[in-house]
Amino acid sequence: MTEKKTENTAEDDAPRVALTTDAYMDHVKAPPQVEWHPIPQWGAGVGVYVRSASGMARDAYEIRYQAWKEKGDSLANWRATLVVACLCAEDGRLLFGPKDIKRVSMWTDGALIDELFDHAREMSGLTTEEVKEIEGNSSDIQNESSTSG
Repeated sequence: MTEKKTENTAEDDAPRVALTTDAYMDHVKAPPQVEWHPIPQWGAGVGVYVRSASGMARDAYEIRYQAWKEKGDSLANWRATLVVACLCAEDGRLLFGPKDIKRVSMWTDGALIDELFDHAREMSGLTTEEVKEIEGNSSDIQNESSTSG
């Protein structure tokens, strides 16, 4: 058996505990970590909570990108897609679903979509290199700020 090489941490000397299926599911069923994202332009103390995208939402996001890349499909609203997958209530319940992507993109200021996207991207483990690849390969990505109202 080989081990994944990682940076040395304080846990390197800790005894290993292999999780059972039930123990693993207990951990993943825990509420997601959420972070506050202030939106001062909407008023003092106003903001939203952002969580990481679930594994399923992250996969769907990446599949959408791959389909675009292979077929030349439009990637309009790609930032809003991740934002919708990550905006949540304080307890981690999502505020929006896939049917809300276009509405969120159309009615949210482009600069705010970018801010929320960056926060969601960081929490979801999407690297800046992956974003640059998407942006670099697309002449068809619509700047959400041009559709805000």
